[in-house]
Amino acid sequence: DTDLSNGNISYANGDKYSGSWKGFDREGNGKLVTKDGMVYDGSWAMNKKSGKITTYQSNNYGNRKELNYVNDSPDRGYEKIWKNDQLAFSGYPNGQATLYTSTGIYIGNVINYTPSGSGKW
Repeated sequence: DTDLSNGNISYANGDKYSGSWKGFDREGNGKLVTKDGMVYDGSWAMNKKSGKITTYQSNNYGNRKELNYVNDSPDRGYEKIWKNDQLAFSGYPNGQATLYTSTGIYIGNVINYTPSGSGKW
């Protein structure tokens, strides 16, 4: 069957999924909420996180990350991070990025989300 359908499922481990299905696999757009409240909302392929996914604790959408997944794992590519509903980081965790802080905006190179080298505040 190649058609997508929509539905909800509660797993025995307490996780819940709501979204698109292809056969028995999560496929297309959907939201997985784990038993501990972690939310994965975005694109799925062959039952795995694939493409743009927004992650957050279910009780704290204001502190969320948007990143790309490949085969169920973050690819450490371009990311966006929000803190208290304010964009705090946009770019590559180890590369070019923009940091938004209470003291200003930094544009330049970062290593592990920290300004490194020549950049502009």
